[in-house]
Amino acid sequence: MQTTTHEKLRSLLASARIELQTEADEYDGLLNQLELLQGSLDANEISEERLSAVMRAFPAKLRPMRAGAPAGEGLKETRKLWEQLNHIIQSRQPRKT
Repeated sequence: MQTTTHEKLRSLLASARIELQTEADEYDGLLNQLELLQGSLDANEISEERLSAVMRAFPAKLRPMRAGAPAGEGLKETRKLWEQLNHIIQSRQPRKT
């Protein structure tokens, strides 16, 4: 993973974790997955399985609903993290020709 992407992901991860900790009861599963992702980042070993597990942990309301814009007003930092992770996953997928 590129260094700038790595650092951006680190920053977004920290912001999202702070945001989610205020509502830990509702987002406990996502917080656990973010902790595991943080460990992977620290070890510089981010696998496809880890990224997929984190993406599955995001609640549906954070995912884009119309015209690529996430629904809801809250959790802005968490949505930014979701968008970055989604971009990373899409960029890793082989292009269809």
